[in-house]
Amino acid sequence: MKLGKEYQQLTPEDFTINPEQPEDFQQAIAQLVTQSTSWHGVVQCCGHDFTGEETSVSETGYGSTLLLVQALVKAELSPLPRLWLVTQGAQPLDSHPVMSGVVKSSLGMVKTISSEHPGLRCVAIDLDPQQTVEEQARMLMAEIWSESREDEVAFRQGIRYVAQLIDSHWTQSTLTVQQYQFLQQIKTASISERQNILRDYLQSEIVQVLGMNHEQVDLQKPLNDMGVDSLMALELRSRIKTHLEVELKISKFVEGVSISDLATEVNEQLEQIETNQENNLDNEEQINSAEGNNIDWLEGEL
Repeated sequence: MKLGKEYQQLTPEDFTINPEQPEDFQQAIAQLVTQSTSWHGVVQCCGHDFTGEETSVSETGYGSTLLLVQALVKAELSPLPRLWLVTQGAQPLDSHPVMSGVVKSSLGMVKTISSEHPGLRCVAIDLDPQQTVEEQARMLMAEIWSESREDEVAFRQGIRYVAQLIDSHWTQSTLTVQQYQFLQQIKTASISERQNILRDYLQSEIVQVLGMNHEQVDLQKPLNDMGVDSLMALELRSRIKTHLEVELKISKFVEGVSISDLATEVNEQLEQIETNQENNLDNEEQINSAEGNNIDWLEGEL
């Protein structure tokens, strides 16, 4: 949906809407619901060009966000799609000056939406204004398709930051952007693709640790037969934990396990992590649904 002066449906999926007309949002979403009632999520790109002058709420994008949320709730989608609010350069990181009002508005909006409509699982993503549009798009898609539970994320100079509750400080994520993108590639790959990606990754890591070339590393040969000792095993385990968020026992590296065996082990752990995350998400949705039913009952009684 793009902002304009009046409502128009340009294609089955493209709309122009007036950001000050609630009916426009409701009509567009109602039309989209007729095509599909199962949505992964909704991305709202808030206004990026802040001049320091006072502007109306609709001009900064937050008025339209409010109307969008109201329209999504009114559409009665089940479950509610996740909502991402995207800005660029709106968070005070790495000495980049921003308007305090912008910071307060963007984070305040997320907290308000999360409080009133927890089913939307609202997330604020602040992109690096120094990146190209292509780089911003890659980072945004990687974040959207991830299983991250963070509700405030920012990117600056190739580093991913997440907000901390204590003193509202922003801290650097343990992953670099490249590592984060690799992790998302792993998570979105098919089972067979993931196995191949993991084998290639483990081979590259072992090549670096052993100081060998790729031709000398046999995917089927036990790691200890190739010269991996206990110290090297510690280094490999540390790298895998950092890059893939999987923790392996040291014995896995020295008990006759090959790269192919190790790739299978890592793959199985990643699948288990994803299953646990899906179960937790289902439980959260059931809790939110139960809470909503209780509220409806209380309102009826009152």
